[in-house]
Amino acid sequence: MKKKIGLGCLVALILLGIALIYQESQRKDEDSLTANPQSIINGWNLQLPEKMEIEYQRQSPIVFASDGLEYFIAHFEDDEILDMMSFQKKQNNEIADKFQELWDCWIPDGTDVPMPPFVQDYYFIEIKKNDGFDTLYVVYFPMEHRLYVLENRV
Repeated sequence: MKKKIGLGCLVALILLGIALIYQESQRKDEDSLTANPQSIINGWNLQLPEKMEIEYQRQSPIVFASDGLEYFIAHFEDDEILDMMSFQKKQNNEIADKFQELWDCWIPDGTDVPMPPFVQDYYFIEIKKNDGFDTLYVVYFPMEHRLYVLENRV
């Protein structure tokens, strides 16, 4: 009899633990939507100037196994970043189209997320890893001294 009660308590505790873990993973408050720029920088081995101010950061709600977007905007005082990264300079409609496609897929309608001003001149880098499934888009606008970084995890 004591074994059955002990076993029943153990099962109840396990189920309670699973329920709490599930509930915590489903919480989608504003804190869970804040991107972590440092983890993006470290995860992709980016070399960025130390003097940067993060102006905006956001991540999409996580759907499965950390799939989704992480996005941040950084401001710099000068164009030092141009010497630190191998940017391509040209208007590339593919990059603007990709940003819009990812936005439409991951960012809920009505969400106020600042988009890059693709009508201006910019420099960009597109980096892929994990056999091309994960992609990092780094777009720098020298007129604004702003860097837009979008990580797409699949």
